[in-house]
This record gives sequence, C-alpha cells and structure tokens, in this order.
Amino acid sequence: MYLTINGVRTEGQARVAGDYVAITAIFVYAAGYSFGWNSLPLTLVAEIFSVRLRVVSMTICIMFQWITEFAVQQITPHALENITTKTYFIFSSVFIFGAPFGYFFIPETRQISLENMDKLFGGGEGGERVDIERASEHFKQEEIAIENVHQLNGQPRMAPVSE
Repeated sequence: MYLTINGVRTEGQARVAGDYVAITAIFVYAAGYSFGWNSLPLTLVAEIFSVRLRVVSMTICIMFQWITEFAVQQITPHALENITTKTYFIFSSVFIFGAPFGYFFIPETRQISLENMDKLFGGGEGGERVDIERASEHFKQEEIAIENVHQLNGQPRMAPVSE
C-alpha cells in the first residue's frame, strides 16, 4: 500500500520516515506469521491424527507447505512486475478469507486430550482398539525375545519393579 501511495523510490532520492515504517511493518508481519499462520497447519495435523498416522500426515503437511511457499516465492516477482503493488491486495484477500475459515471451521482443541481427538474429528474407536491390541502383542513378543536372549547368555532375568 505504501508503494501504491508514494511510488517506488529511485536511487538518488532521500529516505523518509515512511520507508522505515514500511520495512518495520514487513518484519512485524514476518514475525507474526511465523508464530501464527505458519505454525497452524503443523499444530493441527499433529493433533488430529492418531500416532500411527502422525508421521505420514506431518510429512505431507510440511511438503505441501514448502510447495506453496515455493510457489509464492516464484510468483511474487512476476506479479510485482506485471500487476505492481496490487499483488499485495491478492495476498491480503487470501488472509481475509482464511481468517474466518480458521475461526469458524477449525475446531478448538485446547484442553482436549489426544485420545479424544478422534471423537472431535469423527474418527471411530475401532482403529484405536486395533492399535492397542497390536502394541500389546508387540510387547509380548519383545518380552519373549528378551527372555530367550537372557537364557542363551546364561544371565538371570531382572526382577520386576514393584509398585
């Protein structure tokens, strides 16, 4: 908006206070974006998926985020060259429509345990039961394998910890 009102400065022109305000505004925006909208997809994806799917979902989320950031970086110089400062109005309109979407359509997850996220996002409890059974079977097999190793080495088994 500053460039639209005042125009682009040439090399010989003196700097004015508005130049410094515009640069400061860019840094304030970058800091706010880094702590706000930039981290929203990562936080949301980390909360809504089960442990079994979390790694894959985070990978896809970060990949998509990097692709869109790369696209914005590639488009911005061409947009500034062709439609000049109106480029920033396009970016601000994305924010203006994104903020109500985030407020009204993304559910609040504060003070909700990870176990209850499936209920909030419509997941069934069947997958959770399968995960628990699979984990308990894995630990049983691991315990048997450790016991066999101890017997082969002639080492006594450790006594269980009493509670």
